[in-house]
Amino acid sequence: MSETFSDGTWSSTYTHPKSVQQIVKDISPDEFCIILSLAANALHNMNQSASTMQYKEAIEKEVESYTKAITAQNKQLLEKLEAARKAAVTEKEAAVDLLESKYTKEISSLKAQIDALRASLSIAEDGKQQIKDQFSEISAKSDEVYKASLAEILKQKDTQYASELTRIDTMNKERFSQTEAQHREAMATLKQVYVEQESKLKSQLEKTLVSSEIGKHGELEFEELVENYTRWGPLTNTSKIPHSGDLSGKIKGCSTLFEIKRYSTDVPTKEVDKFLRDMDEHPEVPYGIFISQKSNIISKKSGNFIQVAWTARSQLLVYVNNFNMHSPQDIFTFLDICAEIALSMFKISNERPHESDLSISLQMRVDQAKSIVECEVKRMAEFINTINLQKKSLVETITKHHTENSLYMNQSKLSLKTMLDILAGKSEEVEEVVTVDVTKPKKNKAKAPSN
Repeated sequence: MSETFSDGTWSSTYTHPKSVQQIVKDISPDEFCIILSLAANALHNMNQSASTMQYKEAIEKEVESYTKAITAQNKQLLEKLEAARKAAVTEKEAAVDLLESKYTKEISSLKAQIDALRASLSIAEDGKQQIKDQFSEISAKSDEVYKASLAEILKQKDTQYASELTRIDTMNKERFSQTEAQHREAMATLKQVYVEQESKLKSQLEKTLVSSEIGKHGELEFEELVENYTRWGPLTNTSKIPHSGDLSGKIKGCSTLFEIKRYSTDVPTKEVDKFLRDMDEHPEVPYGIFISQKSNIISKKSGNFIQVAWTARSQLLVYVNNFNMHSPQDIFTFLDICAEIALSMFKISNERPHESDLSISLQMRVDQAKSIVECEVKRMAEFINTINLQKKSLVETITKHHTENSLYMNQSKLSLKTMLDILAGKSEEVEEVVTVDVTKPKKNKAKAPSN
């Protein structure tokens, strides 16, 4: 078939076995195009739908569309016929009859085509019903096979479930026994570690705990502390002797006067003045010690808790603030060192030669030595104060570590117990309250251990 397009129209040339002219001689060109398009679409759709399960639907759609087209065409033809009749009632009755006959034949032909299409549709419906029957039969067989397979699978699963349940129960019992044994072993280990740590901490606390001994030596008399911590020998109570201080004795061969105060408030300046007068009344004593056990000394409380001074007669004076707040061991050691210094300086200062020049020169050297000794003594006092602070910090650190270790072991114990309860399958909720006794170290009244 060949086609050419010119001036807005197509010219088609094709060969065919029958004459088309006889078929379309009474049909207009527009009608011919409609019939040709409908026939081609119908044949094309019929060929596409014949090989599928939707053949019926395709035929129905095609018949419906074809019927609609024919009905529309028929309506148009009837309208044309009616118009022709009305126009040629008197003049063209023969022509109208001819057209009516032609259109009647055409309608009969179209009806015949519709009947043929309906017959084809009926055949398609029969094929569809056969396919449905086959599908139903296959579905029934599939259901039977599925049910049988499902029953067999369920039977196997029940057997496997019972076997698996038995295995899991046995395994849980074994794990519970192992876990219980591990728990007992872990608890024994934890107890052993706890005992060792507690023993170690107690040992360290006994060596470094200043605060525990503060309360003890704060209740003791100064004479008892001297007896417990020094080798000075007995002290003489001179509180009843005018201008002789409260106590007297010898420290490493150095005669010493003691002024001991137990005031709950700061010691007033007049007591320091009285101490200086007592030392002036005893020029033969190279060493004087003023101790306030529970409070500061008003004129001597700035700077370190230990302060030193020299009299005009080369007597060394030591003032101790808040004696009970510090380690007696350290203080007494410091006083021993000062006693040796006081005795040496006192001897050098009082053994002057008769020549005035030598005496002046010796006095200048003594004064220089006093200044150096005073600086060193102050530095030693600062060192003792630093040691006390370090001891206090160490005690707090040890106490903190002991608290943290106790909390860790209690938490481990609770976790192990909870794990055992879960493995044992307990349904009730287990509540455990871990109480940790956190005791903060005291900030005052600490006593260093005696070594």
